[in-house]
Amino acid sequence: MRILVSLTAFALLLTLAACQKVNLRGPALQPGETIVSTVESETEPGNMKVTVQGQAIQGQMQTSATNVIEQTILEVEDGQPTKVQMKFVVAKTVSKSTMNGQANEQEDTSLQGAVITQTKTADGWETQLEGSTLPPETRDIIKNAGYADQRLVFPDKPIGVGDKWEIEDELIQSFMGQTGIPGAKFEGDMSFEMIDLKKEDGQLIAVLDFRMDGTITMSMSPEPTSTMNMTITMKGGGTIYRNLTNYTTAQHFEGEMDMTMDMTTGGQPAMKMTTSMPMKVNQTQERK
Repeated sequence: MRILVSLTAFALLLTLAACQKVNLRGPALQPGETIVSTVESETEPGNMKVTVQGQAIQGQMQTSATNVIEQTILEVEDGQPTKVQMKFVVAKTVSKSTMNGQANEQEDTSLQGAVITQTKTADGWETQLEGSTLPPETRDIIKNAGYADQRLVFPDKPIGVGDKWEIEDELIQSFMGQTGIPGAKFEGDMSFEMIDLKKEDGQLIAVLDFRMDGTITMSMSPEPTSTMNMTITMKGGGTIYRNLTNYTTAQHFEGEMDMTMDMTTGGQPAMKMTTSMPMKVNQTQERK
């Protein structure tokens, strides 16, 4: 009888957990609050094809990146941040490629130590960049990038286990962390499902499954007489662990990244590169 009662109680607890509705967004961000994001991404060796002046070269490429960003909320209006400062404590990207049997490795830390201040204006966002060795053309791309409140990818109402929702286009930018990148267009959709609600070490954790199929197209001019058009397609999915006690987040993504880049100089084709690589991304966010 005691075993039966225990099993019944356990089943009741599971039922209550399944019926419980929770707020995934959490409280609005406040002035002085800091969010620390750590992102580690890796692409496995993928096939790469480069065409220069009609000559095709086959090879392989892989990358790894580590970024630690401290984002401090400076000003808030009507519950939404209007001035934010981002400090790149760590910003390191390593790319390895092999073309015609020749290996090449490059490391980029040009953003490490940089401080970006984003201020909302009547015309959008203005960005100031300090402490970076980025070239002028890259700085121009960043200067109009807008702040993205990643909490907005979660529903604005309480949800429970089994609930599903979708986001598309602009909100995918929020999920990725930035909006308003000049010349960039985001298209696609993401689907989410809350698959579990559990307690770990006294913390309430919502477990979410997500799937993404999105395309980013970007156009820029690295030099006055040249243009570069880039298309990046990402497909895959992963898991998000949303701590509802302190509103920290950990997420894991696995998928495939396909990239095409076309460059012209003086109106004439100069180079085309295509590559396809499996990728993994681990990201954590902590509110302080």
